[in-house]
Amino acid sequence: MSASQQEIGSTELAHDVASGMFDKILAMSMSESGDVPAWLVATQQVATAGSDVHKQILEFKEALIKYGKTHGDLEDMADIASFGINDFLSAHELPMLDAMMELRESNGSEAAIAEVKRQATAFQQFISTDQLIHWLDSPPTEIGNSTTIVTTLGGALSALISAL
Repeated sequence: MSASQQEIGSTELAHDVASGMFDKILAMSMSESGDVPAWLVATQQVATAGSDVHKQILEFKEALIKYGKTHGDLEDMADIASFGINDFLSAHELPMLDAMMELRESNGSEAAIAEVKRQATAFQQFISTDQLIHWLDSPPTEIGNSTTIVTTLGGALSALISAL
């Protein structure tokens, strides 16, 4: 993994931490005036699951490079780790995050709830059917690492859909 990729990964993790802190502050301020809305708790769970999955993917990429080194296939494994795994969630994750931000900013408007539900349903469908995600969750044992994208992020999306 190059220095720039590590910097990007560190920036993503820092953003995830900051976002989580914002959500906790928002939840605390709302709980002082009454119950925390189910949509807020569920979006926090999705954000936490997303952060956990990003950490798992970074660890998996490192394991893939290590596997390549020990099996004389470093160049191919490094290419896969660098370019084959990075952005495959983005097409669904970014619209989902945008919809969640709009939901927070609107304090739970019906239109924002409908959009989050639509995005969450599409994202969950993608997660449950994507071959790369299933391979990451169940790779060959000799790689020595796996992810839990289907159960971690897919489960949080299911809970979000139910909460809405």
